[in-house]
Amino acid sequence: MNSPIKQRNVLLVTLSLIFCLAILLSLMQSKEASQSTSLESEPPPVAPIIEHTIATVDESNKEQVVEVGRLLVNSASADEIAVKLKGIGAKTAQAIVDYREKHGSYQNLQQLLEIRGIGLAKIETNKDVISFEVVDSSK
Repeated sequence: MNSPIKQRNVLLVTLSLIFCLAILLSLMQSKEASQSTSLESEPPPVAPIIEHTIATVDESNKEQVVEVGRLLVNSASADEIAVKLKGIGAKTAQAIVDYREKHGSYQNLQQLLEIRGIGLAKIETNKDVISFEVVDSSK
C-alpha cells in the first residue's frame, strides 16, 4: 500500500519537523542564557539610603528621625523612586521628581497625594520607606 515515494515524503516531513524543533529549542535556550547573563552583569539601581542606623536632627525644636533603608524622596532620582517604592512605576516616579523640582522639597506624605497616580493606598504601603531629609537653609 505504501509506496516508496510516500514513505520518503513522510520521512522528509518528519525530519524537517525535528530539525525545526531543534532550532526553536536552541533559540529559546540562547535567549534565556542571554537574559540571565544580562541580569547578572547589571545590578539594579540602588536608592539613596542613610548610612547610619539612626540619625536625629534637631532644628528649631523640630526633631526628625530617619532609619536605614529609607528612600530620601527629596534627593532620589525617578529610577530610584520606581525601584524602591511599591506600586510606583517610572511615569509616576518621574511625576514625583517633576513636582519636587517645581514646588521644592517635600515636607510630608500629604504632599505626595498631589501627584496623579498616588492615593492613600500607595502612601500607606510605602509610608515606612519614604523619608524627608532635613534641608539646612543656613548654608
